Amino acid sequence: MTRNPAAPAGPLRAPPREWPSASVVIPTKDRPDLLERAVASVMDQDYPGRLECLVCYDRTPPGAPAGPHRTDRERLLRVTSNERSPGPAGARNTAALAATGDVLAFCDDDDRWLPEKLRLQVEAMEASALPVGTCGILVATGSRTFVRVPPSDRIALRDLARSRQAWLHTSTLVARRDAFVERIGMFDERLVASYGEDYDWAIRAARDTPIAAVRRPLVRVSWARRGYADRWQANVEALPYLLEKHPELRANRQNLARISGQVAFAFAALSRRRDAARWARRALRADWMEPRPYLALLVAFAGLPPAAVLRALELAGKGI
Repeated sequence: MTRNPAAPAGPLRAPPREWPSASVVIPTKDRPDLLERAVASVMDQDYPGRLECLVCYDRTPPGAPAGPHRTDRERLLRVTSNERSPGPAGARNTAALAATGDVLAFCDDDDRWLPEKLRLQVEAMEASALPVGTCGILVATGSRTFVRVPPSDRIALRDLARSRQAWLHTSTLVARRDAFVERIGMFDERLVASYGEDYDWAIRAARDTPIAAVRRPLVRVSWARRGYADRWQANVEALPYLLEKHPELRANRQNLARISGQVAFAFAALSRRRDAARWARRALRADWMEPRPYLALLVAFAGLPPAAVLRALELAGKGI
């Protein structure tokens, strides 16, 4: 029998998959040692597609992150400066607008990605045909590490309206660039100190479509260097702004009580007793079982040190 020369010599093979190009934004300010580790965790991703890492310096002269990083055509390191509002939100938006990738992702300069993070999230987004993705985190509080993962593989607006979601973090967010720029919009630069910007952005994203979630911890988040003394004023301005901006947060009594209790605690830490009592009453009217207003009242009127409360909560892997 004569073999047909046009017949294939072996089994047909599927063409190689074409992965979308990705841009990863890292805002930074005066933390070169942390930045180096964050950049390394991005550049060492096992992501098969083209990847660029954009480091955006906020209110500091731009410099090149130290360390040996691949800068071939599949891995590109770029450095820029924040040209928008001072703060992390402005820096993220500046770099996002300069990004060239089909997919946008974000990493804080004190966080680190696990090697498979970006690949697994893009796979989840493509499998679900959803434009936004998130994942779980590892929370390092010094000597202990806690795992926080999404409750399901799709996060809906009702989930975010019910709770802040401990795993929701800027460093977990991935989005199609066209959805970020054209449909959902950029990070809200009106938030004082960019406090709650990830929560605000995720709520807006979930109004459009559910968020694809990888139920695995793929980001290591460090609480060891978090500072609070300079954040209380941001809390008392940003959280009421979020309540006013998002009616979904006011409609859920448990979440309203939680956020109001956070504001009460921040006012108590600022020694503003009357404001702390006012917000504590608001929290208790929404849900008398919410613990934060009680803690706020103890700080405001019984002299309980707010730092001691925060240390105790962090030992349990929680925040105020």
